[in-house]
Amino acid sequence: MMNERAAQIGMRDSNFVTPSGLDAEGHYSTAYDMALLGREALQNPVFAEICAAKSVKVTFGSPPYERSLINHNRLLRLYQDCVGIKTGFTKKAGRCLVSAASRDGVTLICVTLNCPDDWDTHQALYERYFPMVTMRELVPEGTLAVPVAGGTTPEAELVQTESFCWPAIQGRDETIVSRAFVTGFLYAPVLDGDIVGKMVYYIGETPIWESPLAVSGTVPARPAERKKSIPERIRGALFPQGAEE
Repeated sequence: MMNERAAQIGMRDSNFVTPSGLDAEGHYSTAYDMALLGREALQNPVFAEICAAKSVKVTFGSPPYERSLINHNRLLRLYQDCVGIKTGFTKKAGRCLVSAASRDGVTLICVTLNCPDDWDTHQALYERYFPMVTMRELVPEGTLAVPVAGGTTPEAELVQTESFCWPAIQGRDETIVSRAFVTGFLYAPVLDGDIVGKMVYYIGETPIWESPLAVSGTVPARPAERKKSIPERIRGALFPQGAEE
């Protein structure tokens, strides 16, 4: 089950034999795969809260009594932006550390394997890379609108209903393009907030985020025109352009 879940999150260079991570024949992973695993694990709010705690007091036992548990991840005390994640050690693997740090809406994950000076190395890497990351809000280029049939105005303006920021990394050329998927036209009346499509953002052909598109402002239907009576139509035919006898 561990290997199946690892494959689902893109861990292509890992194979788990022991559930604990202790050495075994055929048991291996990589720094990149451990970063993928750390990113996935942080999506669990309970796990994220536990691994960010420096210490905790719990009561259990028979008879129950209060105990203090200390997190062995010293980076939580050494680096103020650290939010986890996990230390590890075996004689073959050496000192291993998967850490995460958050600053100004950016979370970075750092992994070192067989690194004797892991605490200082992780701090140095974070100080190097945090300044290289800025958050870029994904917004449509220009005004979005869709034609409205039978409305008091010929089109309805559209807006994204959700906001999202993508991390732009210095030195990495990532061109993000947006594509709107909306029906060809709408029938009036159109109500403010009606969801009529979605905006999808891509890097290359890979979608990275999408947001529903909603109508911004109600477009009422045009009042129905009164049909002319038969005498009025005859008079109009006999005397075009309002000419009278």
